[in-house]
Amino acid sequence: DRLFASLLGASFADHYRTLRLDRARNLLMQSTLPITEVALACGFANASHFSRAYSAKFGIPPRRDRVQAGRLSAPLEQA
Repeated sequence: DRLFASLLGASFADHYRTLRLDRARNLLMQSTLPITEVALACGFANASHFSRAYSAKFGIPPRRDRVQAGRLSAPLEQA
């Protein structure tokens, strides 16, 4: 893990989480999957855990990010 961190500047767990969140953002922007399904598809235990991690990384909740990108117009989707 130290070698990984020295090469990439982050621990393996942090790097893997970043990959999962980047994939989730891609799915949010390019699909109409519900946020819960995106969360589960990217390895998060539930939408709440995913939403907290997503907000911490991108500074915006996943639903709001999707709305601002124009992928959702109705305020009915949760998380």
